[in-house]
Parts: sequence; structure tokens; C-alpha cells
Amino acid sequence: MATKKAEKTLYLDTAKPETRRIIYEAIRTLNDGQYTIDLTRQRWRVGAGQRGYYWGYVVVEVGKLIDRGREETDKVLNALFLSEQWTIAGTSVRVVKSLSDLDPAGAMDYFNAIAVWVYNTYHVRLDAPDPNRSSRTNSRSED
Repeated sequence: MATKKAEKTLYLDTAKPETRRIIYEAIRTLNDGQYTIDLTRQRWRVGAGQRGYYWGYVVVEVGKLIDRGREETDKVLNALFLSEQWTIAGTSVRVVKSLSDLDPAGAMDYFNAIAVWVYNTYHVRLDAPDPNRSSRTNSRSED
């Protein structure tokens, strides 16, 4: 038996009291009966612009500095800046995230951490994302 598609989707931002009011009003308008309400946390994912900046500029430029290809450079950057140590059943496990796991603000933090590391290690300043330029035309500047 196929699952029936939800008839209505409402977005609730718990930080904004006015969105709670919208939910309460929607519940009051329901006819008598039994309903199922599913709450799913929404996350804003990294967009194409940030993804393009990362893969088309950051990974390319850092790859030149560390003499690695794009995939290897991505793995190095993820391991350096997106890894966490977890203890599971008494065993220490290293979990490495990727750009896909980040929201836009987290991606900017990631890019900034990479830029600081590149500057401190190689004395090369990576350009910030420029919305007026394509990711292929960004260039690095050296101090």
C-alpha cells in the first residue's frame, strides 16, 4: 500500500514566535479526526555558488600548493578541518565530514579556516568568493 503524500507543509522556525502562531492556526482549522504530524528538521545545504568556489578555486589553488590532484586535495582539507574524534564503545574513532555535510555558514567557516591555514603555511592569500566573477577567473594573490 502506497503512503499518502502530505496534504500540507508548514515551516516552523522555533526562534520566531510568529511561526508558532501559524502552526496553531493551521491545527485549529482541521476537521475532527485523527492526524499524523511529522516534524523534520530543515537544513540549508551548501549551494552551487559555494560548491563552485570550493571545487573551482580553493581545491585547485591548494592542490597546486600541496602538489595533489583535486580529489586528494579535497580529502586532505576535509581531514584537516572537518574531522572529529568520537569515542564509541571505548574505541576512539575519527569521523571526517565533507562540504556536503555543511550549511552555508559552516561552509564559510570551512573556507576561512582553509584560507588562514594557507596563508600561515604558504604565505599565499586566497581570494574571497566574488559574486561578480566566475569561479574559474578567481586568482590567488601573494603577499
